[in-house]
Amino acid sequence: MARVTIKHEGIKDDDATVPPKRDPVPEGNYNALIVAAHQSATSSSPPLAKVAVQFQIVSRLADEGQEAPPPDAEKDAGRRVFQDYIIEPDPTMPQMNDQRKYELRCLLDAAKVDFDDTGFDTDDLLNKPVKIKVRHRRGTKVDPDTNELPIFTNVRKVESLEEISSDDLV
Repeated sequence: MARVTIKHEGIKDDDATVPPKRDPVPEGNYNALIVAAHQSATSSSPPLAKVAVQFQIVSRLADEGQEAPPPDAEKDAGRRVFQDYIIEPDPTMPQMNDQRKYELRCLLDAAKVDFDDTGFDTDDLLNKPVKIKVRHRRGTKVDPDTNELPIFTNVRKVESLEEISSDDLV
């Protein structure tokens, strides 16, 4: 096996084991590209099958009632937003099953992925342009560094987008 040369300084320092804080992607509507999608399981009990999807922001769109995106909209191009889609019924929260089915169906329709009642190929999601609506939600555990509830970014809506100009790609 080949030895890799590390160019980072202080990789053995204790602070290198702590992930850096990142500001959440601002709420709003975005053109995005699906850059990763894989099946895994939730950390809940019982664990549920999910598809974890990564959206890469291409451009910010105008917010509802606005004619143009915010002036600093280009700063979020290239950032990633992550969203999990639960792909099986939850016996502990049956009231959420219809909502989760709806969210998954919106994703598949927006990305124009072939599917049936038995499944779909996650590779068919890759490199598909979509329009997403990003919203924030508060976490439930206080961050000991800030003594506040953390903010998480969620994709609340996925819609079709015909194409993204190659000039817009980061």
